[in-house]
Amino acid sequence: MTSIARMFIDDQRERFADFRQRLLGVINQLSDEDLNWRPNPQSNSITNLILHICGSLTERYAHNIAGQPNTRNRTGEFDTAAQHSKSDLLQLIDDAFHIVNAVLTQMPHSTLFDTTQIRGRDRSILDLIATTSAHAAEHLGQIIYIAKIRLGPKYQYLLKI
Repeated sequence: MTSIARMFIDDQRERFADFRQRLLGVINQLSDEDLNWRPNPQSNSITNLILHICGSLTERYAHNIAGQPNTRNRTGEFDTAAQHSKSDLLQLIDDAFHIVNAVLTQMPHSTLFDTTQIRGRDRSILDLIATTSAHAAEHLGQIIYIAKIRLGPKYQYLLKI
């Protein structure tokens, strides 16, 4: 019999694998110019959003769950001068999503109710996993929207790589 904890963790691994595939499918349709484009100085580019997603995932999974040192530069994720190539962004995605999958694969079920500090608040690991999944989905939607603006009718929904 499968436990609810196992079902939750497996579901989250599948969700993150799907997010990764969808991100790669969108990014591979775009040029470096498209990835670094922003509609105005107050808005994020796809580059900023990917830096933010990857920074968040790495901090939450490598640091908050696995206990590694926190190397995140959250402010830098929103630098309006940030310019990255498609290959840089693809590598960042692979690295961050690899961390998520590795941590979820190795994580003992009993740790779901352990707590960690996030921005000065105690949060359960279960909550951390659920909220990072929702957070990634929200920003994936923004990335898809920007891609549709840039590509118009050339945009291919759920492009498989």
